[in-house]
Amino acid sequence: MFKRRTLFILGAGASHEARLPCGDQLALRISSKLDIEFNGYDISGPGDGELFSRFARTRQREINQFFQAARLIRDGIHLSNSIDDSIDDFLDLHRDNPNLILLAKATIAKCIIEAERDSLLSFDDSNADNTINFTNLHATWFAKFMKMLGKNVPRDQAASIFENVSFIVFNYDRCLEHFLHHAVRRLYGFTYQEAASICDEVQIEHPYGLVAPLRIESGSGTRFGQTDRNWIELASNIKTYTEQVLDGDMLESIRAQVERAECIVFLGCAFHEPNMLMLRPAETLKPVPVFSTGYGISDDDAETVVGAIGSIFKGSERGMVRFRNKLTCAGLFDNFSRTIIR
Repeated sequence: MFKRRTLFILGAGASHEARLPCGDQLALRISSKLDIEFNGYDISGPGDGELFSRFARTRQREINQFFQAARLIRDGIHLSNSIDDSIDDFLDLHRDNPNLILLAKATIAKCIIEAERDSLLSFDDSNADNTINFTNLHATWFAKFMKMLGKNVPRDQAASIFENVSFIVFNYDRCLEHFLHHAVRRLYGFTYQEAASICDEVQIEHPYGLVAPLRIESGSGTRFGQTDRNWIELASNIKTYTEQVLDGDMLESIRAQVERAECIVFLGCAFHEPNMLMLRPAETLKPVPVFSTGYGISDDDAETVVGAIGSIFKGSERGMVRFRNKLTCAGLFDNFSRTIIR
């Protein structure tokens, strides 16, 4: 169990350990899905005809606008000003084009849920006794985090397991929620509902929304990896930069988490400027220990990232930031297994 209030901030790299796409990979999938041709009657090309045909059936009057949007997204997503080829910057450029935004969001939703289905966290849920194959997760940060979380917490005290942890998740997927529910269930031998009741207590914020509420047992929502969905309807669950900024309640909640934290852990983040600004309270804070991955970020850029993290805190307390650009999320837990949890 974590002894101090620890805030985990998750980016795409965190879900990548479960084999979901990172920003550049997601951009490629979106571009590929929208590589279609439309002559007014027939949909052709190597892209996702099923996705586009739903727009053709339900938005007939605007279908040519959606086709133009598809071509613009397909090509433009590779040219927007983004460090990791994320689609977010591209959507912000086209914030005044509602048809493009809707098509992009629907495509994102389909890409993410299909990726959930193909991930290490997926399993056949037709039998209530089935669960995640945790052997496949042994080397990931998910399993390493759970070992820390459950340490010295007996079954009769399991309801307090999330007492000192909270999460800010910049991803659209439900990997964290899905994993935690099944991990708590299997670690302690709880029923679905018992595990769900405990996991309901953990604070998880998704600043940009998530593809759909996760269905646990017989409740409403969308199962993890459930691909028989109306993608246009799910598009409304996803937020752009601009839409997020307008959500004052979400910003207040996020900054309150940062203010309360006694330790902060960044996992798989790209440190986009809008995200870092979102985390920064109105007043700078007293420094707390910060642990961060930066896998793939160059040594030259590392100093800039450390400065961005340090700017959240009072003065120039960069010595509190342990930034490791050679470590994956799992590697960070291996490297600081005793230090983070104390």
